[in-house]
This record gives sequence, structure tokens and C-alpha cells, in this order.
Amino acid sequence: MGLSTEAQKQVREAAIKELKGANMEDMTERKLRTALEKQLGLELGGEEEKKFLRAVIGEFLDQDEPEEEPEAPIEVKRKKPEKEGPSGGGSKAPEAKRVKEVVEKKGAQPDKWQYIGDGNLLVCELSGNKKVTVSKWKNQTLVSIREYYEKNGEQLPGKKGISLTLEQWRVLQQNVDVVEEAVKQVS
Repeated sequence: MGLSTEAQKQVREAAIKELKGANMEDMTERKLRTALEKQLGLELGGEEEKKFLRAVIGEFLDQDEPEEEPEAPIEVKRKKPEKEGPSGGGSKAPEAKRVKEVVEKKGAQPDKWQYIGDGNLLVCELSGNKKVTVSKWKNQTLVSIREYYEKNGEQLPGKKGISLTLEQWRVLQQNVDVVEEAVKQVS
């Protein structure tokens, strides 16, 4: 049904207060939502409420970039129902910040972070339905490059693509020059 303007204001204030006082190593979207539901007596489990709360978390992370401590971690974890595929979840703030810096350097500069599918943080669109996302799955942050499809007005990850762990992503980053040389050699 959605939250009234007054309820949104209450949720925003309470969420920011909770996030400021929370152990960021252990904070999840679900834990925050549960705490806010108990504190405010509101139901925040609907899709609109979850999207609103994700936006508040995103705003908090964008504002809360301390100068001395650039890697203040906050995780937004999401469990997926078993019937869905292996990509989903939220994002670790340090990784999102790094990705955001890379995107800004490349000139994409998103106005706001956009979540697609089941909580995948959209980094960029490569073409049409191919997207780069950062997500959380089984306590691992994943960088995914895959095709998406639309179902009931929602962008969902398809089978075609690859999800890299942070370790795999870093190895790829370190070898970009080698890949570029190989592309030149083959071309």
C-alpha cells in the first residue's frame, strides 16, 4: 500500500538513527527493517516499503563517507527464496563506493544508485539488456556481468552471464592490460 508522508519521515529518521548507532560489520537490511517495525509499529515488508528503505540506506551511505575512514562497511544482505537464481542481495558500502568512483571516472556518473532485480546494485548498462551489477549472495559480494530480462515490469537476472567473487574480480582487474594486448593480437 505504501507509506504516508508522515510515516516516511518517521522511518527515514529512525533508520538513520539506527544506522548511525549500528555495528556496520553486522547490519543488514532485514535487521534494520525488523528493528524499525518493532520501534515504529509499522509493517515494512511490502515491496514499496523495502524500496523506500533501500533508498534511505543508499542516501545514508552517500552522506556517511567519512574522510578519515573511507572503508566504513555496511552490508545490505538479502536472502533469496530458494526458487530464484543465485544472484541477489545488497552491497557492501566500500565496494559500492569503489565501484561508484570507477563509474564516475569513466563518465557514467549515476545520479542515484539504482537497484534492479532482487536488490542488485546497478553499476552500468553495457548494452540493451546486458548490465554490470554488484550484489550479495551467501555472504559473498559478487560483481556480475549478465543479461537481464523483464518480467512483470521488473528487471531480473538471466542465465547468461558471469558472477565474479571479489577475489576473481581483482584478478581480472590486475590483468586488464594483458587482456587488451590479447585483443589487439587477435584483432
